[in-house]
Amino acid sequence: MSTSDVRDTSTSSEVKGESDFDTIKTFAQYSDLIIMRHPSNTFIYDCVYELVYSNLSDIKIINAGSGSNEHPTQALLDFYTMYKYGLLEGKKKIAFIGDLLRSRAVRSLVLLLNKINNKNIELYFISPKEFRMKDDILQQLNMNYLETEHFDKVIKEADIIYMVRLQDEYKDEVINGNEIIDTNRYSINSNNINTLKEDAIILHPLPRREEISINVDRDKRAKYWEQCQNGMWMRVALICDMFGIDINDLEY
Repeated sequence: MSTSDVRDTSTSSEVKGESDFDTIKTFAQYSDLIIMRHPSNTFIYDCVYELVYSNLSDIKIINAGSGSNEHPTQALLDFYTMYKYGLLEGKKKIAFIGDLLRSRAVRSLVLLLNKINNKNIELYFISPKEFRMKDDILQQLNMNYLETEHFDKVIKEADIIYMVRLQDEYKDEVINGNEIIDTNRYSINSNNINTLKEDAIILHPLPRREEISINVDRDKRAKYWEQCQNGMWMRVALICDMFGIDINDLEY
């Protein structure tokens, strides 16, 4: 098995004028799987259509992040981590905190949670009003949810706390004409860590900034590094499933 990794587009034929579609179709000629992260929210769907149209539909594609819209494999590993810590056992309150407007990880995870249609799960979306979850997600929910700016109150009651950073790489998305919004009050640190439930867990898709203090890493409720490791194995399992490989047959 061989792999290739293209991160610096200056080393690809893009600098010669090759379109993104032609680049993908070129890779499809000598690859079995393409793992794609693209800044556009819709490119991956247009790409699949283009491959089918070009009779290249046998190539397998994994969406490793499409703009600020979706991150499906992150949702799978997040769901597994929550499941491991009792997501489906009794009533659970899940708090999503931070830039919910542009966090593709939160968007994909919320839609995945929505598919299990578990009435024992309550969702809390905590953010400044400028960063509230988009209506396209909220309108699909068949679960109980609450939007609020009151961080301190909700985290005391939450069973699962999912923090996300400010997604300021999306410079084209100006929030109410002002990109500078104070998010300091939406953070977990030594001042409030002891207000959390004893059996709560703290998750983060990483990378983090000030929203989780490094001192929190030592707390038993901090599960984001385990969550990160789960990402490797979840993606291994996904690739095995796509190619009909029994994961138990792999040599480690």
